[in-house]
Amino acid sequence: ALLPMAEKVSDVVRACRLPYCDLSFLELVLRSAAMAGWVQLLEVGANLGDCALWTAAHLGRRLHGAVAVEPLPEVASSLQRSVQMNGWEHKFQVIQAFAGARSG
Repeated sequence: ALLPMAEKVSDVVRACRLPYCDLSFLELVLRSAAMAGWVQLLEVGANLGDCALWTAAHLGRRLHGAVAVEPLPEVASSLQRSVQMNGWEHKFQVIQAFAGARSG
């Protein structure tokens, strides 16, 4: 689910109809899936989860699991709705938390 308000990432996704993630990420996922036959994904700072959602949609059963960590509650909630709308709750976990080198 895209955020309903004007926001850079949502606007780019709407305009381009492409995930907002680097081409090198897409190539790495495709190569990894081809070599291993499956992928497990951890996306830290997931924002709307474009990269993880693209991976889930593109790989289907070859995605064994995905974890997306996003600190902003509204954004994490939007990502969780996307996961639910696609029926991926069994293999896709959204964690609303900050990630860093130190606690606090």
